[in-house]
Amino acid sequence: MNKKRKEARYKRVVLQITELIPKTTDPLARMSTIAAILYHN
Repeated sequence: MNKKRKEARYKRVVLQITELIPKTTDPLARMSTIAAILYHN
């Protein structure tokens, strides 16, 4: 994987996480969300 593609993937992951995390205050739900995003990207 080249550098630009990797950077784009990381940016997408960060964007997804920052959009979804504020929707819940439950720490377990937040950790699960992050794990799922990282697994599927």
